[in-house]
Amino acid sequence: MPTEAVGLTGEDYSDAEYVYYSNIFDLRSEEINMQGLHNLSTLALLKTDRSDVEENPLENAAGSYDSFRANEIRRNIQFLLSNHSHLLHYFPLPEHLFIKILNHDEIYFKTSKSTDVTHFIDHFTTKLKSTKSSKNQNFLNKLYLSILLNFLRTDRQFSSLSFITQLSFNQSDTIKKFVLDFFNNLPNIKYNTETTIENHVKKSRAAIEFLNFVEKSIKKKSFVVEQGTSSTTIKYSINEGAYDEITLFLKLYINLKGLTDFLDFSWRNLSSGEQSLFSFISRFYHFKHHQIQHEDHKKNIVILIDEGDIYFHPAWQKEFFLIVIDYLSELLRDHTLQLIFTANTPFLTSDLPKSNVIFIEKLDKRTVYVLSKENNRKNTFGGNIHTLFSDSFYMEGALIGAFAKRRINEIIEYLNGETKEKREDYKKTIDIIGEPLLRRKLQQMWAQKFGVEEEIAELQKRIDELKRKM
Repeated sequence: MPTEAVGLTGEDYSDAEYVYYSNIFDLRSEEINMQGLHNLSTLALLKTDRSDVEENPLENAAGSYDSFRANEIRRNIQFLLSNHSHLLHYFPLPEHLFIKILNHDEIYFKTSKSTDVTHFIDHFTTKLKSTKSSKNQNFLNKLYLSILLNFLRTDRQFSSLSFITQLSFNQSDTIKKFVLDFFNNLPNIKYNTETTIENHVKKSRAAIEFLNFVEKSIKKKSFVVEQGTSSTTIKYSINEGAYDEITLFLKLYINLKGLTDFLDFSWRNLSSGEQSLFSFISRFYHFKHHQIQHEDHKKNIVILIDEGDIYFHPAWQKEFFLIVIDYLSELLRDHTLQLIFTANTPFLTSDLPKSNVIFIEKLDKRTVYVLSKENNRKNTFGGNIHTLFSDSFYMEGALIGAFAKRRINEIIEYLNGETKEKREDYKKTIDIIGEPLLRRKLQQMWAQKFGVEEEIAELQKRIDELKRKM
């Protein structure tokens, strides 16, 4: 793995801000702990972001992820509403956050033995289909149902004691009336006929508050229900006031949900690479405007980027160094920056002189070899990426896939062997090899092995190919 460093030399970085970024979800337990370090890695944010949102005591397993996801959306919106948003011009910026109702809990109950809940679902699903309602009301009805099922699933599947043993309803009930009555009466359920269940009190308050918020948002058209037969998605426009409103919405949602999700949040049409770049840009914007203490911030900042292009298309990997330099230079223009990259591909290498690259090789399971600045590798700056890829440091062999390489080696061994049995599958493989020199050489070997007729056929193919080019 090469480590690339770029920045101004001669500066004193002993008294500097340090920033570490990685978007890799790393399951290893070790953490980077260093005084003055701002850890913007996905793993670190997963462990620390929960403090920004009120936690539900029953959700220790899922709380960290929920808070991370909520804060990542908030960081995205902070950047979209900032005066730096023009710096992300590599793809169209999202204008809406899409929020979709999930049906995981409904599927769970339909495949479980909870006949009372299954009967409840069937009754109200049929009733809703037979009732003409606006698209807004259809969405709210499905939201009422999803919130109730989400609570029941947590109560029955994840609690040591199930307090809601049977779900009963009146035929005349609407889904809204039933759900509101259910959560209003929830605090009245007692344990051993004496003790009020604290979590039921919190969930009751959270459900009522959440539903009121969503209804008001739809009425004032902050949340717009998408047209469609299912009406299970709302889109939220990112405009002035969006940050505070969506922050409250996410907080209410996390306080209400159980150990499963009943809503999904997405920036529609963003690829994994675009989402990765969006996260990179947003996290550093948040670092600049919300983490650095402006009254005593340090001039020098050392930024460590660990495989920052991990989810990128190769075309973007080639651009990654330029993207980082342009963005951070503008965002942190009042600071002196030292950038240190780690990478497993030569895209970054091509943007740096050899003296700024440290090659680290793992010779075996225990031996790590670090090349000096005066290493004997070729000059890297402006180097042809295809040539760098063929360097044994990166690929240890030919620039073809491992399966293709094994298959071609099998064919070569077969053609050099004594067998006279024709393997038509090998012949078909030879004819589809993309590298022309390799394909022709193997075709010649095939012709030499299987006689004059084969050679004539191959020569005729070559003549026909040349005629097509005339």
